[in-house]
Amino acid sequence: MPDILCIEDEPDLREDLIEELNEAGYETIEAGNGVDGLKLILDHRPNLVLCDVNLPGITGPQLFAEVKRNHPDCANIPFFFLSALAEQDSASPGADIHPDNWFLKPINYDVLLPAIEACLGNRDGGNAENGRAGTLG
Repeated sequence: MPDILCIEDEPDLREDLIEELNEAGYETIEAGNGVDGLKLILDHRPNLVLCDVNLPGITGPQLFAEVKRNHPDCANIPFFFLSALAEQDSASPGADIHPDNWFLKPINYDVLLPAIEACLGNRDGGNAENGRAGTLG
């Protein structure tokens, strides 16, 4: 099972995200749009999804709502949204569901990576078996 699915339609940013995540010790898979992202979520059940808000076809909030409402076996996968929009409410998938975290572009990896570590560490007891515990502080 991959640690993180990165769904980003800008190839350069997606490549940068994957590189940073891999250097931090995470296994990654990637998609360039929401339709492919949904397929990867259902097929691979990653531990966390980093998802752009403004994707072609199905947007990040639409994808998030689809997973939460219609795929209960994947509904507990944390979603972190990435957006150039400063106003989070403008891309809300609905009043009843909210992403686990939200990061503005350009991405500050000194903020993103510890947030990922905290989220994944809280879900599986700290990831001590894969050597990542305490390495991002």
